[in-house]
Amino acid sequence: MLYNHKNVIINTLKKNYVANIRKELKRCFPTFKFSVTNRNYSSVNIVILSAPKDLLAGCEFTYKDVNIYRIDRDYLEDYPGIRYILNRIYEIANAGNYDNSDSQIDHFDIGFYVNISIGDWERPFVNTSLGTQAIL
Repeated sequence: MLYNHKNVIINTLKKNYVANIRKELKRCFPTFKFSVTNRNYSSVNIVILSAPKDLLAGCEFTYKDVNIYRIDRDYLEDYPGIRYILNRIYEIANAGNYDNSDSQIDHFDIGFYVNISIGDWERPFVNTSLGTQAIL
């Protein structure tokens, strides 16, 4: 295996990086509850567990995976507050990441992927402004 200095640095920083993301999310969104985890040193998973805003507006389920490439399209005029929150979470998580990929030659070189979801199948999203769990 070849020694790649960039990958060694990224892999050693990822342990601290998840903690830094968690800390920054708590600072920017003090009334929200998040789960921030590192999966297989290739992804940072962020689950929004609770918030004082209905982030599932227009969704019939108690959780939703967010397509980070379609945030601006999926949350247009109807949900501008949700769009801002999700974009800000993505900016915080992706700060310091790199993406030197070139899909035209099928070359993928990325520090890590970012996955965002609102609740998950085990832990439904809770709208704290209502004080109740989102119900189908």
